[in-house]
Amino acid sequence: MVLWRGRPESGPDSAVLASFRLTRWQAFGRGFLCGAGAGGALALAVGVPLLVFRPGALAWALCGLLPLGLGLAGGLHGGRDRGADADDRGIHQVPWDTVVDLYTERCGHRTVVALRLDSGAVVRLPAPYDGWLLAHDPAFEDKVFTLRNIWETHRRWHPR
Repeated sequence: MVLWRGRPESGPDSAVLASFRLTRWQAFGRGFLCGAGAGGALALAVGVPLLVFRPGALAWALCGLLPLGLGLAGGLHGGRDRGADADDRGIHQVPWDTVVDLYTERCGHRTVVALRLDSGAVVRLPAPYDGWLLAHDPAFEDKVFTLRNIWETHRRWHPR
């Protein structure tokens, strides 16, 4: 989590209050899963012809190491650019005056931050989130508290 003031490209009347990105381990885990999945599909595409032509052990070893190599490459690349920014106007393209509630919910094996809008729609933020193993974020509760505090500071009460 990064707390900072001022963002030149937004103009003088807007200031980023908090910026949330994936942790290093979350980005590594996500990249590793995507890379290993792509590598597994590629290994399967290469492995089927290997069954037909019956090559030596070296080709089979390369076919087995391909998903691991692509998984590591994907893990190193990661996805640290995913996240959410909260500023004076709203959070990640959602204005504060349309947000009715900010809460956490389970989505698969993760706990994510969700925004309930006045239209009834729910927007789930890409970061922060908390999950198992590499997806765990030890500062998740602090980040949710910060987001909730910013929302309560900037929301407008509309009588209905």
